[in-house]
Amino acid sequence: MNIKTKLSVKDLHQYQRKCCNTILARDKLFLLLDMGLGKSVSVLTSIEYLQRERGYGPALIIAPLRVCYSVYPDEIKKWDQLKNLTYHIIHGPGKTKPLPKANLYIANFESLQFVLDSKVWQKCDILVIDEITFVKNSKTKRFQILKKMVGSFKKKIGMTGSPSGSGELTEFFSMTYLLDEGKRLGTSFWQFRNKYYSSDFMGYKWELKPGARKRIEDKIRPISITMTAKDYLDMPDKTYNNILVDLPTKAKDIYLEMEKEFIVQLQDDTITAANAAVKTSKLRQITAGCLYSEEHKYKIIHKAKIDALKEIIEGIDGNVLLGFQFKFERDMIQQAIPEARFIDGSTNMKDSMQNIKDFNSNKIKLLCCHPASTSHGINLQKFCNTLVWLSRDFSLERTGQYEARIHRQGQTKKVFIHTIACKNTIDLAVIAALSRKSEGQSATINALKDYVKNK
Repeated sequence: MNIKTKLSVKDLHQYQRKCCNTILARDKLFLLLDMGLGKSVSVLTSIEYLQRERGYGPALIIAPLRVCYSVYPDEIKKWDQLKNLTYHIIHGPGKTKPLPKANLYIANFESLQFVLDSKVWQKCDILVIDEITFVKNSKTKRFQILKKMVGSFKKKIGMTGSPSGSGELTEFFSMTYLLDEGKRLGTSFWQFRNKYYSSDFMGYKWELKPGARKRIEDKIRPISITMTAKDYLDMPDKTYNNILVDLPTKAKDIYLEMEKEFIVQLQDDTITAANAAVKTSKLRQITAGCLYSEEHKYKIIHKAKIDALKEIIEGIDGNVLLGFQFKFERDMIQQAIPEARFIDGSTNMKDSMQNIKDFNSNKIKLLCCHPASTSHGINLQKFCNTLVWLSRDFSLERTGQYEARIHRQGQTKKVFIHTIACKNTIDLAVIAALSRKSEGQSATINALKDYVKNK
């Protein structure tokens, strides 16, 4: 790329400059910026300055895999002030000993054990955890590994656009700990929960004590900077539209039987739903068009949503981004729309990056993704302003992140988000649950209770 075509520090938005100044001033920071506000370039610009002017050593960046390969290398190529930053991606063939010298060591969360064993973290002065919500559970291995390392860094930055995907403040315990080692919310999750929450006799249900929300937020606020897109960007409108379809008679009978008895006979297979979570998944499978057996095989019972999807695509001139949940949905889409491209757990990195490139070059009409594979750090808004959910994701975080692939800075058109849902089914409870999560409630349980009550 010609250097004259690159962006420079002068092209940073004022709010991005504010982020940079805050990063330089604080040793630990929650960077809570909405998707699309340009967190990555703000962090990289700050790192470059710290290394050049203040003698800081390398930075260790932990991020989702596709962010490692696309976002950070792309930002370095795009911005002139970052041209001298060297980086090494610790993944696949990049897991070498000894590691080459670099300004940035970039690793995905699954490579944390190698990062620990290689001791590369011991020579890094800056830690960046991109999408810090990936370590919101203090019981996970990734949290335990990071816990061993965080004390050695001069500066720590936790980044996310969706800090509490479930709406529960308990998720802040582990994220805050990785920044301040327990100074604000304590060193034990058990103690944290008992201090700010009360429970029923059996300890199954936990609720915030009066005034606890404000106390937690007051603890976190001094190390946080929060910005929303609506306050800093002139974003186009975003319109949600539910497209309701009827379950065919056979599928409806199966659905009602599963709903009522928790057991359904489908041909020669017996499929049981042992608990509410499994039951919910089974009901969602049926509305999606198939049902898995105990042997993890599936049988198609209807194509109502696929037919609706074909009608939507035929009526749209531009490109379409689609979100799906089940592996069988990919098979059904592929059969109905052979030209569709996919990014999910079975797509390798090379093909994923090529599909993203082709979609952004207007060479693909329909790109179908599982939100867990494409929800962070990828720009897909250049030729697309329509997203279709074939099946909704129960995670508010993944939902918001995935929708932000097209509703973000650089989008020039009104964004349309369509959800294909079956009438009078669990699909509507999922939509309600996502709304409740944004309000900070225990969404899934409440939505299912209402669903059952209405039945």
